[in-house]
Amino acid sequence: VAPVAGVKDSTMESPKEFLAAVEAEDDIGLVIRAHILIEEQLNKMFDTFFLRPEYLEKMNLDYHQKVHLAISSGLSPLLEKPLKSIGSIRNKFAHQSDQILDSGIVNNLYKSFDNESKNNFHKTWKLVSDNNDPEEVTSFNQLDPKERFRLMAIIIHKYLRICLNDLKRRSGL
Repeated sequence: VAPVAGVKDSTMESPKEFLAAVEAEDDIGLVIRAHILIEEQLNKMFDTFFLRPEYLEKMNLDYHQKVHLAISSGLSPLLEKPLKSIGSIRNKFAHQSDQILDSGIVNNLYKSFDNESKNNFHKTWKLVSDNNDPEEVTSFNQLDPKERFRLMAIIIHKYLRICLNDLKRRSGL
């Protein structure tokens, strides 16, 4: 897999590296790059899981098919809707140059997560926000749509990294 432009290596070991890769992007760039990095993690899972992953490439699987394959291979079914939602958003942005990350699009992505994940978004934001600053946004829902999208994409990416590392550990790599 080719590295992502502007990043030394596209392995994206941490959320900080993922954030750095998508931080300076406009809405279209953010959606497309986040999707690329998430799909790259799915591909790395396949490279680890399957004995001959090069045959998957010959199948020309689209992103949604890769999501199904990942879930059938052990990825949590709770990620199916968020992964598909990211894919649908990416398709919309890739084919319409005037797209913006508005509340409707981002709220639909948020709704695709299970309740526990939604609660974790709010808890995490509360932990990292500076409650001593009166200008600081104090609620995940108060963030602008671009920031909410970015945080949800980071969480999806991080979860896929955890799954990939678990696969590697179980297979002795």
